Amino acid sequence: MIDTPHPRTTPDVNQTVSDFDRAYEVARQALRHQRDFAVEFRILRPDGTVKYLEATGHPLFSTRGELFEVLATQVEVADRRYAQEHARLRELESALAHMNRLSIMGELAASLAHEILHPIATARNNARAGMRFLELSPPNLEEVREALGCVVRDADRAKDIVSRMRDHIKKARGLRWSAPESTAASIIRSSNEDLFR
Repeated sequence: MIDTPHPRTTPDVNQTVSDFDRAYEVARQALRHQRDFAVEFRILRPDGTVKYLEATGHPLFSTRGELFEVLATQVEVADRRYAQEHARLRELESALAHMNRLSIMGELAASLAHEILHPIATARNNARAGMRFLELSPPNLEEVREALGCVVRDADRAKDIVSRMRDHIKKARGLRWSAPESTAASIIRSSNEDLFR
């Protein structure tokens, strides 16, 4: 049973070139420069399967510089190639998961920023109204008291949103990430329930 070199199409040439031809050229160049070589190539088995091999060689030269002998080995490297591809796939999956987490965190942060800015803006408006009531002659202290109460309520609402976000993060450790819309909506819903109690 004779194995044949596996054909491959090179991207820069539109013709079929065998892996064996490439491996042979690497070995030929190494011999010409009197150095060791190692090259991977594929062979196509008669049953149609592809076998990955690594050929290594150590040329021996006479004192006159003529090639005397080549000590060479061929080793099947399918398991190593599989392990390398598997490791590469794991790296890509890890990078994709990291990008997904960053995207989700960005969406969650944007959603929470929007919800936190609302009570902060309301508190600022109530504080300004309280300042205007103090500037009146005579100052309207009842309105100032009411405006300050609103400021405290709005600050508490913003604090509750942040606290609920922390609680969700603590619960989420070790769990899968949930969609940012549902997490943000849950935090906001809980804060609104507290607000209207």
